[in-house]
Amino acid sequence: MCDIQHFLAITTTRALISSMPIATVSRNRLLILAALLVGISLCHYFTPVHLDIFHQIFRRLYYIPVIFGAWWFGFRGGMVTAAVSTILWLPPIIFQWGHVGTEAAGQYGEIVMFVVVGAITGILADRERRLLTEQQEAARELEAAYQRLQDSLEQIRRADRLSAIGQLSAGLAHEIRNPLGSIRGAADLLLDELPDDHPSGEFMDIIRKETARLQHLLDDLLSYARPSSPAFAEVAIGSLVEHVFRLLGKEAERNGLRLESRIPADFPAVMADEGQLSQVFVNLVLNAIQSSGSGGMISVSAYEHSGNNSVHDDSIHIVIEDEGPGIPEADIELLFDPFHTTRDEGTGLGLSVVHSIMETHGGGISAANREDGGARFTMTLPIRQREDSSG
Repeated sequence: MCDIQHFLAITTTRALISSMPIATVSRNRLLILAALLVGISLCHYFTPVHLDIFHQIFRRLYYIPVIFGAWWFGFRGGMVTAAVSTILWLPPIIFQWGHVGTEAAGQYGEIVMFVVVGAITGILADRERRLLTEQQEAARELEAAYQRLQDSLEQIRRADRLSAIGQLSAGLAHEIRNPLGSIRGAADLLLDELPDDHPSGEFMDIIRKETARLQHLLDDLLSYARPSSPAFAEVAIGSLVEHVFRLLGKEAERNGLRLESRIPADFPAVMADEGQLSQVFVNLVLNAIQSSGSGGMISVSAYEHSGNNSVHDDSIHIVIEDEGPGIPEADIELLFDPFHTTRDEGTGLGLSVVHSIMETHGGGISAANREDGGARFTMTLPIRQREDSSG
């Protein structure tokens, strides 16, 4: 009977849990136990005393709610259900039958068995519940470890792909750069020798612009494929941002955009390579200008974040926001991959170079869309690097 009750308890529990909140499940279980106890007791009370065979069956039916109570509510539930079963069964023993001797000892011994069955079932139920909780926790930890492993493998595969692309790009860029410089130099000489109104002057100017564009692409390729090690020195973020705004101010004005720095005057300096960090800001602000369209504002803000446990958790966050159309959701995850671009005229290397520079500085960069429109780029630079470099 215990195996059958075990199966019934598990089946009932799963059915209730799958469709109801925990509070509702517990309330319904209590109602089921109460209905069983009352129903069995009524069978005793309304069955004639001389039908002893039925009373022997009914008293053993009390094991059903005892097992259910112990299985659903643990040791305490088993003890309470056994006690209630005893209280409900005692009146017929004392007032209806008045058995003595061997028969009375057997009936009172049944009460002891209620307690024993309730206790054993409750202990086993508590133990199984603990084991289930431990298994669920182990499963969550295993799933998290597996996800971390998958992320690590994906990073390794991405690093391998980027390394191959970088080596190929560096070789091509090196081979193309010298003849491209010769072409541009020759175009400059020819353009200087032509009169201002010469019809070939327009074509020579096209050659100059296109070679300049190719030169810019090759520079990006070399920056990405063979990044130089940063030369750390103290850099004032506010001053660097103002310098970048001066460089790109005219470009922003042509698009009707305002550039605003929200960096506090007393914001601490960071240890970084000023040239590389300037390249990061130029790429990001220029990208915001080109993506924003006409009108709106581009802002740069910065703040410090202190860790809870150690100064090694401290970092500096720099946020660049625009009020443009934002980033397509499908492109956010690919934004920093090489040769991925959302613009027809883009090379797809600017943000890859930014990502590479931030990594060599021990930081990182992420992109997201603002709730009220536009894009947000968040850069992180660890303060630990500043302290280690200076110490």
